Amino acid sequence: WASEGKGEYTLAPGTRVEAGTDVVLHLKADAEEFLEPFRLQAIVRRWADHITVPIAIARDGEDEPANEGTALWRKPKSEVGQESYTEFYRHLGHLFDEPWATLHWRAEGALDFAALLFVPGSKPFQAVEGERDSRVRLHVRRMFITDEAGLLPPWLRFVVGVVDTEDLPLNVSRETLQSTPVLARIRRAVTNRVLSELKARSGDAEGYAKFWENFGAILKEGVWEDAEHREDVAALLRFRSSAVEGWTSLADYVGRMKPGQEAIYVLAGDDPETLARSPQLEGFRARGVEVLLLADQIDAFWPERLGSFEGKPIRSVTQGAVDLSKVAGEASAGEEGAADLSRLVPLLKDALKEHVSE
Repeated sequence: WASEGKGEYTLAPGTRVEAGTDVVLHLKADAEEFLEPFRLQAIVRRWADHITVPIAIARDGEDEPANEGTALWRKPKSEVGQESYTEFYRHLGHLFDEPWATLHWRAEGALDFAALLFVPGSKPFQAVEGERDSRVRLHVRRMFITDEAGLLPPWLRFVVGVVDTEDLPLNVSRETLQSTPVLARIRRAVTNRVLSELKARSGDAEGYAKFWENFGAILKEGVWEDAEHREDVAALLRFRSSAVEGWTSLADYVGRMKPGQEAIYVLAGDDPETLARSPQLEGFRARGVEVLLLADQIDAFWPERLGSFEGKPIRSVTQGAVDLSKVAGEASAGEEGAADLSRLVPLLKDALKEHVSE
């Protein structure tokens, strides 16, 4: 069988010593770069590194293996060591650190797919804040299809890895991918699995703090834009506080609320240290009311979208008057100083004279 790719072909008798098929491609003169061994190696590694069929490249008269031939994510977890996970993680994401979390599982039943995902142990050199698309790789029966399938939402774009399914055809197009119900179900399952892992690890305050300092600002985007997972993401958030050292959660804050306190109070700004010195906190400190200090850019948006947590409204201390009269505790600074105000005002008027009116 032969064809020049113009819609016609020829058939002729053929013989060969062993059963099999040879596919011979003749490249045009301006495409000879695709015959260079290093270029062929890059193509094979990108698209067919993990298929079971061995691929060899002729280099200097010898055939050299060009693909791994194994798919780590297809192996049972009991057969894969941490060293193999780390090696694959570094190869996949061009990273040099250790993964903070490794998620390896196989889904069978209504959906059939294998997944191997990693949460990096440190921020990548290329900031993930600018690129908002998830780059988790989609494979179909070990063959790489695309890393633009959006297998995870933008607020989990720091996760790297592979999802390999049997439920899609090998020739699926990117246009078809966006509309297929199978991929939508895989997305939901993978997202829920990552959230479950983060929830399980959030109980380790020290270990979770490392993750939060690297990717917390990105995770907060889920509260703003993902109504389906908003409550789950909110439970994973961590903050600096005016009352306690280190990171704290919304649930921990609610557990420390004063009797009579009706809301979760927050103060947004550029950095926690400056916020902790804000005079806007004085009245809250006098009453022993805790305020969460928000210092990421996204903090200007998500509290309004979340609205409340565990039935407690979220309120900024800078927006409108805050009534703390119902909070059990010491009198506020304003109440303590009310008796001295009549003595203070004449002194101020005398000092400032013509610079002020009343």
